[in-house]
Amino acid sequence: PLYSNLGTTGVYVYAQDFDIKGRSAKVTAETQVKNEHSGPKKFSYEVTITDPDGKLVQSIQGGEQTLGAGETKTVSASARISDLHFWSWGYGYLYDVATTLKVDGKPVDTVTTRTGFRKLEFGKGIIKLNDRTIQMKGYAQRTSNEWPAVGMSVPAWVSDFSNRLMLESNANLVRWMHVTPWKQDVESCDRVGLIQSMPAGDAEKDVEGRRWDQRKELMRDAMIYNRNNPSIVFYESGNESISDPHMAEMKAIRDQYDPNGGRAIGSREMLDSKVSEYG
Repeated sequence: PLYSNLGTTGVYVYAQDFDIKGRSAKVTAETQVKNEHSGPKKFSYEVTITDPDGKLVQSIQGGEQTLGAGETKTVSASARISDLHFWSWGYGYLYDVATTLKVDGKPVDTVTTRTGFRKLEFGKGIIKLNDRTIQMKGYAQRTSNEWPAVGMSVPAWVSDFSNRLMLESNANLVRWMHVTPWKQDVESCDRVGLIQSMPAGDAEKDVEGRRWDQRKELMRDAMIYNRNNPSIVFYESGNESISDPHMAEMKAIRDQYDPNGGRAIGSREMLDSKVSEYG
């Protein structure tokens, strides 16, 4: 869902209260639902989680809800899940989370979101992934990520091959440059286990007025579009430093649309900032 086009936020899946050694976490699936009928509708909300082999991991019942005509509401369901495989560097373990609306016990709409679960911590100059300190190292790759002769129009397996080459050279991070990567590369990094820094768009400098508002709108859209992809660990607000008040505005967007993704938001050249979470 691209917010500036549709005005919708869709599905948001996240994990909290991790027990890494015990391989469990509380998983929540939120779904924005709109009643486009002329009268009120009663429905039930159900979430099913399956592993890569299609085996049912858990089914979560979200109870019954009633929406008035034209009403939009965010519904959610949560449960503690055991025997989890946590997404990690070089270990792109992904689950399919199906969110279903039912009327009179019959499914009327289902969305399947492929995602992974990982614990992130940032503080005192240390980054932890699944309770282990990790040193970031990798590549600042052009977002186009093109190949000779074929350019950008590559099949998904070429994206996997390309991004796995970074892993094989001992990189754990790809910092895409300037603009948001296309969904195929985002999903490829999920699969191969390569951490991403996701920019929205920038002008090689801080800007003001309508240009700055466009930057914020683009960051909002990119967050909503990619917030279920576990490989995205960093949001980058600019290829050059921005002011602390502008950084605070970007953090507010993250806190509104991705409050539970565990991700850090910052900008290049901002190690001296009191607001940016990384530099």
